[in-house]
Amino acid sequence: MWIKTSECTESSRARTTGGYCVQRIPGRGLQLVHRLAWEAEHGPIPEGMLVLHHCDNPPCYNIQHLFLGTHADNLADAQAKGRVPIPEHGRWSMYTKHGCRCILCRAANAEHSLRQYHLRNPSSKYYRRRKRAAQRRKKNEASL
Repeated sequence: MWIKTSECTESSRARTTGGYCVQRIPGRGLQLVHRLAWEAEHGPIPEGMLVLHHCDNPPCYNIQHLFLGTHADNLADAQAKGRVPIPEHGRWSMYTKHGCRCILCRAANAEHSLRQYHLRNPSSKYYRRRKRAAQRRKKNEASL
């Protein structure tokens, strides 16, 4: 029934805010498509088990990319793949292969890039303050 390929098979159906595809099933309401695919291939999902993705692609419903696991398995998988929030940086921070994406780290990385390449960020308070101070000094020198 399901197409078996090594590539992700994505549904064109509506998606949740997390990117998972959903389908309305009469009597059951909205259901996640990857869970429906698992049930069609393997039968009912045992209670307390989740359908996880090897590919980390939420809209994918390719049976070869899906596996059953507990919530603890899902957290361990996320941690192994670098998709876990960094507790000291706040609830919404996520660490990716490019570094932490929290506001604090993005600001620090931007400041580091500006210093590294000798650039100025005209929107920063520090830059505006220094520019006003330089203008005042120039004005005072001109009035002497």
